[in-house]
Parts: sequence; C-alpha cells; structure tokens
Amino acid sequence: MEIFEEQKIQKLIKFECICNVCHSVHHWVISSLQGKNMDFLTQHACKINDCSIEEWQEYVVNCFKEWRERSLINWKIDTSYINNFRLDLI
Repeated sequence: MEIFEEQKIQKLIKFECICNVCHSVHHWVISSLQGKNMDFLTQHACKINDCSIEEWQEYVVNCFKEWRERSLINWKIDTSYINNFRLDLI
C-alpha cells in the first residue's frame, strides 16, 4: 500500500504472499482477539525482522499510533493495480 496523506489516497501497489504466521502478525489485533499465542507471534516477528522483543514492542506501539491517526481520515482507495490481472472479484 502506498499512502498519499495530502491527497488522502491509499493506493494498492502489489500483492505479497506470506505465511500464515506472518499473516497473523500482520493482523495483530484480530490475532489477539482470536486467542492466538501472541508470545509465539512475537518470537516469529522478531526472527523474521531480526529485532529484539523490545524493538518489536516499540514498533507495534508506533504502528497503533499511526493507525489511530490515519483512521481519522476519510481515505480514497485506489485499486487500479488490480486491473493488471485477470481476477474475478466477489
């Protein structure tokens, strides 16, 4: 996702294939609400990102701060990237 804050646009720029555990890390809050093992997810995130637990915790705090700020914006979503593929959206 590319973010254009001044224009209030979020633009899809690529698809990424990630493992199920990384997907759970990416959706941190949902994983927590689903009762997933957050210690395991933290260890996985630290291993993949070559960081300490403290660095990971700081990163998560900063991500939530950014999310809170950005969630106040009424974004336009640019999904024109999808036009490069033959996809059936349902």
